[in-house]
Amino acid sequence: MTTEENVKFVKNLLIDKVRDLYPNVILKDFNLDKLFKEELVSIPDDELMENKLLKLYPKSWLNES
Repeated sequence: MTTEENVKFVKNLLIDKVRDLYPNVILKDFNLDKLFKEELVSIPDDELMENKLLKLYPKSWLNES
C-alpha cells in the first residue's frame, strides 16, 4: 500500500525485484506492467491518525512542540 503519487515508483520496484528473482524465467523484454494490480483505496476520515489524536487530546496539546 502506498500513496497515489508513489504508485508508479513502487510498482517499478516490485517489477525489478521479480526480474531479479527470476532472471532465467522472465525474458528481459517481457512486459510485466500487468503483473501487479493497482487499486485506489481510501481511508475514512475518522480512521486517520490525526483525527484519532484529536479525539483523545485537545488541539492545543498537539500543536506544542
